[in-house]
Amino acid sequence: MAGAAEWRGQLGGQPAYRVANIRAANLAGLIEAARARGTDPERWFAAAGLRTAICADPDGRLSYANVVAIVQEALREFPDAPLGLEAAARLTLPSLGVLGFSLMAAPDLTAAARVGEQYYPAAGALTDVRCFVRNGELVLEGIERFAEPALQRFLCEKLFGSALVVVRALAGADYRPLRLELRYGEPSCVADYHRYFACPIRFNAPADRLYSDPAILRRRIATHSASAHAESLRLLQARLPPPSEHDDVVEALRAWLRPRLGRNPRIADAARELRIGERTLRRRLADAHSSFRALHDELRAERAQVLLGDPRCSVAAAALELGYSDERELRRAYKRWTGSAPRGRAMPA
Repeated sequence: MAGAAEWRGQLGGQPAYRVANIRAANLAGLIEAARARGTDPERWFAAAGLRTAICADPDGRLSYANVVAIVQEALREFPDAPLGLEAAARLTLPSLGVLGFSLMAAPDLTAAARVGEQYYPAAGALTDVRCFVRNGELVLEGIERFAEPALQRFLCEKLFGSALVVVRALAGADYRPLRLELRYGEPSCVADYHRYFACPIRFNAPADRLYSDPAILRRRIATHSASAHAESLRLLQARLPPPSEHDDVVEALRAWLRPRLGRNPRIADAARELRIGERTLRRRLADAHSSFRALHDELRAERAQVLLGDPRCSVAAAALELGYSDERELRRAYKRWTGSAPRGRAMPA
């Protein structure tokens, strides 16, 4: 990477505060950190009307507003803890899914950085980044999407802590940044910062930046595989497009409905658990061109196709899980959804 080369990873356009376009899996490390501290993270997620299970759902999405509510609850319980660092330390490349495997298969750090740039939105990061070489130093700069002073420390810890984990996983454990500069004041947990980054740290700086020797970009990656890299890039394009812009309340309702598909869920119960008025919930669904019944039906259709695509699952078992009174009712619904009977399972005469 020559001269003042620069790349930028961010969601297209101005990110919306209540648009659910952040991969929920991004907070999986925070859940693990909470449990390591002996606390139940469900309380934190309840502040956003969510359950921690959304982070295990590959399709789970959060809005920035959701993240703010969850992290604020976490910091209320542990105000002086470096929760962002603790979450970042639990990151592994496989936890990034296809993106992580593509990074592992890249030939060197330059190629890996370009993959990260191109598919950064699909990775569902919490902050935007700018990466460039200036005055002989490689600079990674974090850029907050919204002014949330209460979250600034957590987001910087998470971003730069994760960057350290990724670079060391790809280039070797001997990687050391040159220095770290942060806009906020020195926290009480500063000793944790020095242990984690093992480099000079400047607080009350003009920008949030991690500096490295640009020679790191030439490091070869031991797990490089040309064929695996090409295949993973193909999968990234097919499976990890930029997240669609869904209303965060609708996404929360999806997460609430999924484990209740066969339990005759009611909108009044959903509204109460999501901490929103029933009329407001109906209006948000209407704004998304949907309804409670339509969303329930859509999720049952998705689940039915998964269940009935498994030859070990009988139609009767699928009907029971999805809340249908008998096989015939499920078969009729399946034909309405797909236009045909379940594959290999003829409709009764």
